[in-house]
Amino acid sequence: SDDINVIRGKRVLCVEDGPTLTHGGMKYGAAMVGAEKNGAKEIIDPRPYLKGKLCDTFKQYPNIGHLLPAMGYDKQQIKDLEDTINLCDCDIVISGTPIDISRIINI
Repeated sequence: SDDINVIRGKRVLCVEDGPTLTHGGMKYGAAMVGAEKNGAKEIIDPRPYLKGKLCDTFKQYPNIGHLLPAMGYDKQQIKDLEDTINLCDCDIVISGTPIDISRIINI
């Protein structure tokens, strides 16, 4: 949904552009900005829910923090991203990725 009112007061998972968080070293992205600007109650930490290769990503880039990098360079990474998102205990998922991730994974 593009309705920003669905964010206010919600527990939000922020999915950000992977290379921006990893190689670029950014501490936030478009999803985080949108969540904070529109009154999210809480940003959900994805780390307890990580699956597969995403565990390796967080080991290699431990400063990612409470954001989920959209790593999807192969089928396994895409599956791990989908599984991680669907396991997260959140009210809403905000994607700050350059593509519509709902076109390649089921959320």
